[in-house]
Amino acid sequence: MRCLIFWLLLVAAALAQSWESQLTAYEQQNLRKNRAWIAERRSQGEGAARVGVLAGAGVWNFGARCLVTALERSGTPCQVLDPAGLPPLDRFSALILPGGYAPVQYYGLGWSGCLKVAEFTNQGGHVLGICAGGYLISRTVRYQSVNYPYPLALYDGTAEGPVAGLAVYPDYGPAQISLTPAGRELGLAGLEKRTLIYGSGPRFVGGTAITVLMTYSDGTAAAISRPYGKGKVVAIGAHMECPPDLEETTAPPAGCEKFLLKLLGI
Repeated sequence: MRCLIFWLLLVAAALAQSWESQLTAYEQQNLRKNRAWIAERRSQGEGAARVGVLAGAGVWNFGARCLVTALERSGTPCQVLDPAGLPPLDRFSALILPGGYAPVQYYGLGWSGCLKVAEFTNQGGHVLGICAGGYLISRTVRYQSVNYPYPLALYDGTAEGPVAGLAVYPDYGPAQISLTPAGRELGLAGLEKRTLIYGSGPRFVGGTAITVLMTYSDGTAAAISRPYGKGKVVAIGAHMECPPDLEETTAPPAGCEKFLLKLLGI
């Protein structure tokens, strides 16, 4: 039995090395940035955090940094997490799955990571998926008219992209959203006056127990929420946390933390 377990561990390690070695140069560089960032924050001693932010393979380093900067300037401490080795998540009130590239995010998270995120939500945690994170939490991804099943399925509908008329990744461009009455009731008033950053994020089609919070200019759902067990799932297809110029030296837009906290439910 011990030999079998050892063999399975070797196979798992080989598979991990295999998919990492097949990442594009950009994704490999992005992963190195995320791991260096995680190590830096650990060395500085992260204290008790209310929000966990995934920042491993497939996670856009700049976008994740903007999220953490915005939340921590509001007095909401974060812990940056490597999806390849998630700690117990019950210490957090909320978890963010940032933008990036959803297929690589799934490989980085793995099946065991998906189970941890699902259990966290089922037990009462709040999960926010942004852009690629919105694809990642969906049961079905329809990208450029091709369907892909995804395992996490916190949202039981379809995340479909890119939205016609908006920028297609690797390009980014502006997106204007409108709030629904539910979005206003949640406390997002004022967000519709801002220009969000868009790069092939999803719109959300179908699903059960869905509340639409925002719509794109074509009227399709740009952000939704739904219950999952004792917890809550929110997904949004565009970025409110990134500055319009996408320059790493530019701070996140003033006040975006207020809207993030409303979406996180904390």
